[in-house]
Amino acid sequence: MSEKEILAKLFRRLEGGDESAMVEIWNRFGPAIRRRARTRLVLYGIRSSLESMDICQSIMADILRRKERGNLALPEDFERYIVKAVENKVVDALRRLTAQKRDRQRDVAFPVEDLAIAGNESTASARAMRADLIERVKQEMTDDEREVYELMLQDLGWTDIALRLGKTPDGIRVRMARAFRRVRARIGIEES
Repeated sequence: MSEKEILAKLFRRLEGGDESAMVEIWNRFGPAIRRRARTRLVLYGIRSSLESMDICQSIMADILRRKERGNLALPEDFERYIVKAVENKVVDALRRLTAQKRDRQRDVAFPVEDLAIAGNESTASARAMRADLIERVKQEMTDDEREVYELMLQDLGWTDIALRLGKTPDGIRVRMARAFRRVRARIGIEES
């Protein structure tokens, strides 16, 4: 079965209400979408302001919204569609950041809530799940890591956290990256 036939079958399953088809679409195309998003974010110089996963989630949420509206159709060339969608999402993010007249070269905290990422609807259950996850992550961290994590949750940048703790921004960033990898492994969240 060709790639196009497999994708058409996944879209038919998704149209039929099989949500597991979305997982298969992500497993098949997710890494490529994320790679493309990362390269575009770096190219436009906004990698420090936006995560590639935000772009990926936004694209996957768009596909689900199209399904819910009943206008989910398999693009003729799905990979070209994904490339264009990533480009559009990154350019939109760049325009928002530029409109805010933000100096993208500085490490300045920016409230995540102000970024209009698709699928960012805040329901009571989503807030409860987020709070539970934050608590679970904190339980797996050391006291020092937990202190940094609390500051991160307050939307402080690496420079501000480093100043408060008397450490270097890069040192804290690397330490927290290792901590998050360890916590993800312990609680069973895969990094894509």
